[in-house]
Amino acid sequence: MFSPRLLKEYLLHVERSDLEYIPPLPKNPDEDEFVDPLEEFYEWAMKPFLPLFREISPLDQDRLYTLQLAGDELIPVPLDITAGGRPLDKSMFPVYRPNDIHIRPSNNAITLPTQPGKVYIKGRHVCFFKQILPGDVAMTAKELSTYANIHSAELREDVRVSRLLGVVEDERTSRIVGLLLSYIECENKTLLCPGWGYKRASLREKWLKQITYSLHELHARQIT
Repeated sequence: MFSPRLLKEYLLHVERSDLEYIPPLPKNPDEDEFVDPLEEFYEWAMKPFLPLFREISPLDQDRLYTLQLAGDELIPVPLDITAGGRPLDKSMFPVYRPNDIHIRPSNNAITLPTQPGKVYIKGRHVCFFKQILPGDVAMTAKELSTYANIHSAELREDVRVSRLLGVVEDERTSRIVGLLLSYIECENKTLLCPGWGYKRASLREKWLKQITYSLHELHARQIT
């Protein structure tokens, strides 16, 4: 159901949360208190949850909620960790536990990374770890479906798309906490490291042809 008022409020908060947004000058020149637009956005989204927070003490950390529109109001609705009541389809891919995933710190590291990227499955196979947050259920379901389609299409190796090598599942909650994807070895974490500079025009042209071909092969199989 569409609510013009809520849509207007939401878009206003989105606009103010933009990094390039310049807030208007205060009406009272003596006022020097800065209000963080992002904090205002959080408060707006949290307001419907306040009655719920008063009832549940302490709040169960395994209980997830989303906001839904009811008439002209936003209400909190319990979110099923199985994506709308449908189990996330991970049957095509190996399932690993967090203990199966290993990190190899660099020689000069003094702590483990808070968000690991390059990891090893049982200390052997290298892959990229993509963390899945509790609120990403719908996105995760769609992403798994896309990787399943890529797997079923049996694309050739020259179709340069990321492949899903497995999923990491929390054994206590059975929730997917990460995806294990193809790892690209690159010093600066992006393809800018070997392709920057006018002397690399031929390399960028090669990449353009490879990407165009890969997109064509995906779209030919209705994979987007």
